[in-house]
Amino acid sequence: MRPLSAHFFAPTLPEREGWIDRAKLLAIRGRSRREQIERAFEMDVRNYPCPAGGCLLTELSFVPKVQDVLDHSDELNLRDCRLLKIGRHFRIGERTKVIIGRNEADNAMLENVMQAGETAITWMDGNTPAGIITGDQGPAGIGLAVRILLRYTKAEPAVQCRIKVRCNGSEEIIFVANDMNEAAVTPYLIA
Repeated sequence: MRPLSAHFFAPTLPEREGWIDRAKLLAIRGRSRREQIERAFEMDVRNYPCPAGGCLLTELSFVPKVQDVLDHSDELNLRDCRLLKIGRHFRIGERTKVIIGRNEADNAMLENVMQAGETAITWMDGNTPAGIITGDQGPAGIGLAVRILLRYTKAEPAVQCRIKVRCNGSEEIIFVANDMNEAAVTPYLIA
């Protein structure tokens, strides 16, 4: 049932069976919340959630992230769902994903949600972005993840960059060339 937009869809079983009067259902379209707020006022409903934003599934960049988790996870968990709201996501292997922060808030969240076995990557010559690598990891995957991270820094093209790599309490500095442009990164980008 979609009580707010039912008139834009075929009648559902409860409507066809007469359990619900279709005439009482609404025909609201779009992302504006004006009509819902007016109805809430008419019904003297004062305490309702903030109408800003709407459903994340209406965001074009969010749906591919959800599909990727469904396609590459054996079982869903709340943490995976929370990670979908943070940063840019890249699929670099069947069981390997890289999440790169878009801003300082994303970087801080990634730092806070990182779990044992995951790898944090940080550009040493600038303060942003930061990233984490989840899933299966090896030297080639880490190398690709770092090159993707560098695409979103202010590092000069082709320059060797210092990257801090942290995993399970160990830390090392590696040097990687900033050699990926937008076209090279796009095949890995989920959203």
